[in-house]
Amino acid sequence: MVDTVDYQDLLTNVLQPIVVDNVVLPSMDQLYGIFTQNNSVREGQYITDPNALAETAAGGAFTRSDADPESMTVTWGTPKWRKVYYQEAAKVRVEDIKEANGNREVIGNILQDAAQRAAKQLMNTHVFSGVMTQIKADVDSAATYGGITRVTALQSYEENTDTAVTLAYVRAMFKALMLKKEIRWEDYITLFEPTVWSTFWPLVDALVTKTQMNPAPGDQNATGYQDVNVFDLCPVMPMYGMTTSDILCLDHSDVQIQNHSELDLTWKTPENLNEWGYKVIARIGVNCWVRHPAFQGKMTLKD
Repeated sequence: MVDTVDYQDLLTNVLQPIVVDNVVLPSMDQLYGIFTQNNSVREGQYITDPNALAETAAGGAFTRSDADPESMTVTWGTPKWRKVYYQEAAKVRVEDIKEANGNREVIGNILQDAAQRAAKQLMNTHVFSGVMTQIKADVDSAATYGGITRVTALQSYEENTDTAVTLAYVRAMFKALMLKKEIRWEDYITLFEPTVWSTFWPLVDALVTKTQMNPAPGDQNATGYQDVNVFDLCPVMPMYGMTTSDILCLDHSDVQIQNHSELDLTWKTPENLNEWGYKVIARIGVNCWVRHPAFQGKMTLKD
């Protein structure tokens, strides 16, 4: 017979803070160290972030007798993103619980192991992949932006080719972004899907220098990332979770990361008490969106 004791209290009050400290916060700090932590959590199913889609100038040169200009005309759009939740489950063998013979310390160790396995998979696979997928979607000029039609002011620099990555392709992207606005390259990061990075790195190994990348706003580590590789003044690094063949050049202050729902651990007893396994389910809510996509770059190249 399966033990039907409810260990939810042990998970919530004892183990959940431990798993947050050991697994969730280190993973989130990796994201906050590169991108921007956004803590303005609002009620409802959606995250909204109004953007100025266009500005029409009304001023110009004047003489002393001229009237004051009218205010610039600003066209606004309000993109919205549905809040995203992720979940993962780890099995707890019935034999392990039975052999603990009610010893809460032993059972606590068993549950902590399961909770940390679920949380690591949750963060390292689902959350990281989801964040990178959303960044790509927001920068992709072929897609809508937060549910609104993508006008010119929301279109990024893009290059899609069946050619392997070259220094010239990357430099062309840097140049295109510099023509759009005044660039502070220490505020940018160029991320490479690992397969593309393996092709790119031999090309730049002798050219890169090391730098300290400016910390993103809200970075828990106030000094930012140390010893980041730099190519043509821009920090560059591989990033797991990206779509194969992609390169993203991002102003990290524009990439918003919001942990809108904290880690929640749930204990599940099998509905059929003849089943030989319990579950510890880990759930968390994390969203990502990109402001000012016109100032970002995306390339998809042959590996």
